Amino acid sequence: MSLIEFDNVSKAFFTDGKRKQARLALREMSLSIEEGEFVSIVGPSGCGKTVSLSMMAGFLSPTLGEVRFKGRPITAPGPERGVVFQQFSLMPWLNVEQNVAFAVKNAQRKLHKGTDRAHIAERVRYSLETVGLSHVAESYPNTHSTSRRASTWTRACSSFGRPVERPSPSSPITSPRQC
Repeated sequence: MSLIEFDNVSKAFFTDGKRKQARLALREMSLSIEEGEFVSIVGPSGCGKTVSLSMMAGFLSPTLGEVRFKGRPITAPGPERGVVFQQFSLMPWLNVEQNVAFAVKNAQRKLHKGTDRAHIAERVRYSLETVGLSHVAESYPNTHSTSRRASTWTRACSSFGRPVERPSPSSPITSPRQC
């Protein structure tokens, strides 16, 4: 069984509201990604790279075909899959710890596990320790380089969800030892 599978997937965006005029963003894409594989989706602007990543994450549904994670159809976002966009989505008014807590709370809600403060605090602590960011937990995003901001979100989120999908290969990710 594949980790992620696109089975004859097409995605159309309808421009008239009546489903008569469409812009085809992806046509009959079939792809299997196995556990442990490193895959890059490369192509010109507008060829469907971000659309395919958005379908893997559960943000978009295919018009035709099916996208599956471990054999199960992807119908909504889930904590087992994450996306880090080209523009980092850190909230500047929250410190690193609070930004990670925001992601953990949302993941817990998606799993219908509630938002018990003690559990969330433990999960945040574990995530920050796992990725080597405990020492910057109380600092704010604007005090860090672009690279650190990318690694904050990517590494912290990857400690509780996988795979981490990055639409841009040029976005820097630093190793924990560089922080």
